[in-house]
Amino acid sequence: MFSAGARTHSILMVFALGIFFLFSSPQQSWSTELPEITFYTNGQATTPQLALWYGISKGELDDLCTIHIKQWKDMNHLRGLVLAGKGDLWLGHVDAFSQAARRGAPVSLLAVTGWRKFFFLSGNSSLRTLTDLQKLPAKTRVHSAPPDSPAVPVLQSLAQSTESLPAFSYTPHPGRALALDAIKHPEQLYLLPEPLVTVLLLKAPQLHVVGSVEELYASATGKEPFLPWAGLAMNTASMAKHPRIAARILHIVDKYTAKLQPTPEKALTALPKEFGRFVSSKIIAASLSRDILRAKSGQAARTDIEDLERLTARGMQLPALPSSFFYPPVEN
Repeated sequence: MFSAGARTHSILMVFALGIFFLFSSPQQSWSTELPEITFYTNGQATTPQLALWYGISKGELDDLCTIHIKQWKDMNHLRGLVLAGKGDLWLGHVDAFSQAARRGAPVSLLAVTGWRKFFFLSGNSSLRTLTDLQKLPAKTRVHSAPPDSPAVPVLQSLAQSTESLPAFSYTPHPGRALALDAIKHPEQLYLLPEPLVTVLLLKAPQLHVVGSVEELYASATGKEPFLPWAGLAMNTASMAKHPRIAARILHIVDKYTAKLQPTPEKALTALPKEFGRFVSSKIIAASLSRDILRAKSGQAARTDIEDLERLTARGMQLPALPSSFFYPPVEN
């Protein structure tokens, strides 16, 4: 016979074993650990990710995931990552994402967040406006950065399909090399994106802004002075696994782009500290006088993207992008 104490002890042991087997069952996951999202980005791309980081700093993703930051080096590196499906979230040029999607990469465009980025600069006093630019002779040399600038094919297509721009000769440079060249030869014509524009204006005050690529596009086409340059894309496998995270990221971008538009400098302290080694907050703040916060979902920006692709295709027939490329999907 068991004593009352022994019986109580046995009952507690059975109960404890039951609890152990319940929580260790291979059919259930009882972990409270949040999934980690690997975000491949670049510290020199400032405005296109400002609203996202501001939302993250407000705890908007705290209940769904943690973010692990990795840096891509250049557009070839980014294309390779997307094609290989390496990473969960990417920030980069929209054309890099669309090129990868046409080659079967698992990528869906969440949002377009970079809309006015590229500017002409010169120290030549006779070049003050876009009208002055349009009067230049064909084959005028334009020094551009980065080497695979998406602005160059847009300008080449405008020169070929409209009378709004001469057919310039574009010489590509890495950003640092172009900055050094501009300091030595400010009389030349330069094409580069923000925030590199602001960096160069501070280093070479004899330079001035002649005009933007987006203004040229608007005057040639009658459309708004915005182009879908950059944005956020997600690995479709990650999206299928974490649909709430994809939806939340788009929500954050929409919500905080609207909130920050009157005072975008409020978001500067939200950028990860490691970004400071690429571009200082002082530079980003100054760049916001030309760069803008603007966001559309991939689906809402579809017409903008297709219009731009038709222009740069120059009459060639591009394969249609998969419908899964544009987020959120359209319900039938």
